[in-house]
Amino acid sequence: MALKTSARKKTPSRKAPQSPKRKRGDARGSAGAGTVPAAESWSDVDRLIRRLARIDADAEALRADVDRRIKAAKDKAAAPAARLAGDRKAVEAEIETFAKAHRTDFGKDRSVRLVHGRVGWRAATRIRFTIKAAEVIARLKRRGLDLAIMVTERASKEILETFEDDVLAELGVKRKRSDKFYIELEEAHLGRP
Repeated sequence: MALKTSARKKTPSRKAPQSPKRKRGDARGSAGAGTVPAAESWSDVDRLIRRLARIDADAEALRADVDRRIKAAKDKAAAPAARLAGDRKAVEAEIETFAKAHRTDFGKDRSVRLVHGRVGWRAATRIRFTIKAAEVIARLKRRGLDLAIMVTERASKEILETFEDDVLAELGVKRKRSDKFYIELEEAHLGRP
């Protein structure tokens, strides 16, 4: 048998290396793999390569089908998920409205425990500049507090929250305290109305 090159030139006849004798149908590879015929010639190897190409094409088609089905499932779930998110937001707003109207019921711990969860008010702080942000940045630089300056030359409110009130006042920043509403669900009652 003559070996062929990619340019299809005729070459002197050489015998292909002999593989150890195996029975046809002797499967190699992972468990559950299909039957693979023994390769006894370069033509057999070429057929096996063609089979690899088909396997790869089938695997790619399978992946594409799975991706298509996942996308379809996500698209199908998008509208109901958006509705649920909207419903949740509306329910939270209604609970918060009721809680604001009955704030005197909260007592010292500022929360009310109910059968299905707890509602209440947590202390929340927010940084608000009392002078222009550029001046706050200049003051931060003068004090060597560069860690509170973001690369975009904005003062970091998150870092400023860690500073004492007297430092904030010197920088032209004021801490505003407020109550932030929260809702906690009791895990034992999830899924049960």
